[in-house]
Amino acid sequence: MADGDRSGEPGLELARQAKEAFDMQSYESCLSSLNKLMEVRRHDKRVAHNRAVARYLLSNLTLTDEFRRHLHTLKTQFDREAEGSGLEQSVSEKAVLLFNQALIHRRLHQNTQAIDILDQLVQVSDALTDSLSTESSLLLIELYIATHQLDKAVTHIDHVELRLYGQPMNGRGDNDGDAPVVNDQYRPRIHFCKAQIHLLNRSVKSCKKELKSYTSMAGNTACAQYLKAHAEYLRQNYRKALKVLGSAPKNPIGPDTGECLSSYFFNDLGCVQCTLGKYSLAAHYFRKALEENDAALNGFPPLDKATLQEATWGSGVNSSPRHSLQPRLQQLYAGHPTAAFDSLLEVVHGLYHTNPRPVGLRLGRGRASLAQAQME
Repeated sequence: MADGDRSGEPGLELARQAKEAFDMQSYESCLSSLNKLMEVRRHDKRVAHNRAVARYLLSNLTLTDEFRRHLHTLKTQFDREAEGSGLEQSVSEKAVLLFNQALIHRRLHQNTQAIDILDQLVQVSDALTDSLSTESSLLLIELYIATHQLDKAVTHIDHVELRLYGQPMNGRGDNDGDAPVVNDQYRPRIHFCKAQIHLLNRSVKSCKKELKSYTSMAGNTACAQYLKAHAEYLRQNYRKALKVLGSAPKNPIGPDTGECLSSYFFNDLGCVQCTLGKYSLAAHYFRKALEENDAALNGFPPLDKATLQEATWGSGVNSSPRHSLQPRLQQLYAGHPTAAFDSLLEVVHGLYHTNPRPVGLRLGRGRASLAQAQME
């Protein structure tokens, strides 16, 4: 939330009350104070921004579409007033708003838009507060990992460690030498990013080392358990991967990430069973993943639900397009090429309409299998 307590302006007590309530995660009380403050500062864009943030958090992150529209409107107003100013002044004035826009794009898996915004913030990092600068860098690292730009992610991790600790951290999560221990709240996040990078590079041993450092600080979180299961899967320890998944949280919606954990749980089970050659069981789990995803979407307001399903095709909750590819592959493996080919076309038009390469080979295999079946 942006700082709304500016000296010399009316409503300072209300601004203080709103900030205290926000820090205590009492969003209803915070929103009440901000509504009163808005009557005093009717044209204050920072107060309007803070009110939009409080309303979104009070909705338990369900009013995504409404929050996104509010941010876009406020950004337009900032841009109109900043015409003719330099890049640094223009960006720094609306830095918190831009960061929240990047968060929303990340939540909707619109990673390219989020990266473009964060690049602007990183360019003027010296004009930002230390916490906002670090949070922007860490979110940019996570986006580079999500888009498999691993070299850029590693470079930014080195810069963040140098800025925070004066030197890179070693495998135990401590500084080499006698450097003071500071900014420990960022250490688990950095270790987790490193673990993800090692996993994507198929360096399972290094991944587990970073994951051990992460869990020693943050505990055995849901993200850690799913990552550990993935590492065991890459090591072809499929039984152990199933065991780790069995102990992982299966909440309908993850409290921190907004992801549908139960959908990911059944999808991962399906992937393991598919690798074991149990295609019918895998198809059952993939169908369960889609059912859990649909059930999670039912908790959203009608407008947001339509936006997630029809417009973005990639919400943090709506994993249906990604997971819907798996059952189609099971149809192909189970010897039903006609149904698989028709279903794969649906997935291409839905999720991969701008980048059909991920299912191109599957379509080719489906057509070949279909032609062979017709010849026989």
